[in-house]
Amino acid sequence: MITKILVPLDTSELAEQALLTAAAIAQASSAELWLALVHPMAPVAGYPDAPWNAARTSMKGGYVDDKAREIEQQFGVRVVTKLLRGDVTKELAELVQAQHIDLIVMTTHGRTGLSRSWMGSVADSIMRSVDIPVLMLRECKPGSEHWQKPQAFSRVLIPLDGSLRAERIIDSAVTVAGSNASFVLARAVAPVPSVPAYADPYAITTSTVDPAATDCMVTEAADYVGRVATMLADRGVTSVEQATTVSDHAGSMLLEVARAHGVDLIALGSHGRGASRFIFGSVADSILGDSMLPILVCRGGAV
Repeated sequence: MITKILVPLDTSELAEQALLTAAAIAQASSAELWLALVHPMAPVAGYPDAPWNAARTSMKGGYVDDKAREIEQQFGVRVVTKLLRGDVTKELAELVQAQHIDLIVMTTHGRTGLSRSWMGSVADSIMRSVDIPVLMLRECKPGSEHWQKPQAFSRVLIPLDGSLRAERIIDSAVTVAGSNASFVLARAVAPVPSVPAYADPYAITTSTVDPAATDCMVTEAADYVGRVATMLADRGVTSVEQATTVSDHAGSMLLEVARAHGVDLIALGSHGRGASRFIFGSVADSILGDSMLPILVCRGGAV
């Protein structure tokens, strides 16, 4: 259940693009919408804060209040504003913990990897600093499909790897997209290599696949995906599709599944060790670099 949603702002149009989608989710969930702007400290000549920061802070406070009024009038949701000072990631992480925020919604440029995302590496830092889902929307250009209107998610891809960490994203995905959305559960199975009958240190061998063992793994994976599909049905989801595929490249496989099923959101559970350590190793980096789809990410605990 989502009761509080946070949108970090920095006065840029890019950051503001998350507002409408976050407000729509807040409206559907009867949740509060929190708008936070962190003003970086600018020490000068040994003083902890430059004298002109007071004026800038006042202007930014007015900016956040204006955005809050616009959202309240348009969506009828309760909006809470917060103007903070200091390190962006640290202040936002502390706000999330202190106020029990359930979801962060923010916009990224949609370029390769997280290192070029909104506010440099802030998106990556935030995901590594909080234990709640983060919905990363892609930048919209004027005249594009989602320009100046909320994004609705009708088909959601949830990659699975057999771990509880990966499954942790399911409840958040259902809440963000709604139980009326269609969900695609995907599991990639790596081919099982054949084991030579004897070891010859001088023999030249080639890597081959054990069809029987691979088929067994596929069957087990399909059974597992079926059990997760039942869990979704128990949560009121009426449309669940399943995709279990043999592939050495999970990232490419998932993007192909996303294209084939017309997915408009990918929901990923992560191991919580940074962008390069999401489920399937560097799968999240691959998806971020090769797809322009929005991504819902949740860092996992020690399961």
